[in-house]
Amino acid sequence: FMVYNDAMHEPLMAHARKVKPDVIVADFITPCAFEAAEALNIPVIANMPAPLAFKAIASPVVLALINLKSYLMQPREEHRQASRMISLLVDCMYTKPVLWHSFFGLEPPQPILPNVFVTGTPAPRLPAADAKHTSMPELNDWLRWVRSQGLKIVYVTMGSMQTLDKSQVQAIYNGLNALDCAI
Repeated sequence: FMVYNDAMHEPLMAHARKVKPDVIVADFITPCAFEAAEALNIPVIANMPAPLAFKAIASPVVLALINLKSYLMQPREEHRQASRMISLLVDCMYTKPVLWHSFFGLEPPQPILPNVFVTGTPAPRLPAADAKHTSMPELNDWLRWVRSQGLKIVYVTMGSMQTLDKSQVQAIYNGLNALDCAI
């Protein structure tokens, strides 16, 4: 991920300077967004698409152990990049507001950090006529406020890098089509 992250850094900085967003919302695995936001004094929010159980794996102690294992077992350059990613991940999870895509009831009740906001599961796509509203009244209120203020938001995500063959693409298409998803 760090190769892509580093390649995105300067274009993101240039875009953020040009657009002057009021906030940057970035996937947790895209630390160049946090670096750009800090450099340009723009508030940033992390997007965490994972179960809350992930926070136990991403605790500073566990990540330190993963870092040690990386040091002992990986080639030096891979370890350097893994160590950098771990450091940025800890910084993100403990110092930035985090939107966490999970919901109580899916997982057992558990304490969360004060910077974490559980947003619930992603809702199904709505017909175009209803696309201005979500199933969450608080989010609808916030979106109305954002629109009324004319605020600009940049959402940065790296996503997953996959190479799918034709049969895999067809299987995904067929599955989504069977669910009546917008494709």
